Amino acid sequence: MRASSLGATPLSQAGLDAIPQRAVLEISHFYHAMRGTFAAELGKRAAALVHFRRAESLATLQAEREFIAWRIEEYEGNEKG
Repeated sequence: MRASSLGATPLSQAGLDAIPQRAVLEISHFYHAMRGTFAAELGKRAAALVHFRRAESLATLQAEREFIAWRIEEYEGNEKG
């Protein structure tokens, strides 16, 4: 996936821009987790948390929910401190 490979570099904004804005993606926890990761890399903690929380609510596997919950805790902690 092009957006994923771009986000792994300092080009997080390019990664965000490469993700198409389509309603069909809104129901995918992967979409929100990716957007949350890119936003976090850009220092946009509030936006990252919005996407991580949405991803957590959409994830169906317990392991995915736990991982996303860990990311939420990580960024909530950074927001407070």
